[in-house]
Amino acid sequence: ALEASGSRWRVHLEERDLDADAVVVATGGLLGGGLEYAPSDAAMAPALPRAPRLPFRATIDGPLPLGAHGRLLEMPGTLFGPAPETLAWPFVRDPLIERVGVLAGEGGRVAAALYAAGEIVADGKRTWLDALESGARAGALAARDVRAPGARPASPGEARPSRP
Repeated sequence: ALEASGSRWRVHLEERDLDADAVVVATGGLLGGGLEYAPSDAAMAPALPRAPRLPFRATIDGPLPLGAHGRLLEMPGTLFGPAPETLAWPFVRDPLIERVGVLAGEGGRVAAALYAAGEIVADGKRTWLDALESGARAGALAARDVRAPGARPASPGEARPSRP
């Protein structure tokens, strides 16, 4: 789990806790294990799901808002969640399953000194090179946050690390 602790972050691991000035979440996406398909009807229940829930969740508990197309995911209007065929290709043109992730700003910024990188980022490219590049960028920005708290995030016009 991940939680804010004053101006720092606390990362709860299986055997101990870590306190950090900045955190970069780079856990992978659906195939990498950072996101999980978990609709309401997937829960064990005697008859019906207890309540609707989002069809996807981050596998790390914390302030990681999930979305796609630049918007937060919406709670389904049914206890069973959206029909699986509405989430994936070939049934829809721009499938949610390929775009869902943590909503992050420029450089992967999610919150002060909290960044996401790689396939866990919503609407990102799903390539290893982009994951590497976004991880390097998020790490550099997180280090800058630690050196100069309150520093502005990178501007949209700033060149990416692997490009001149």
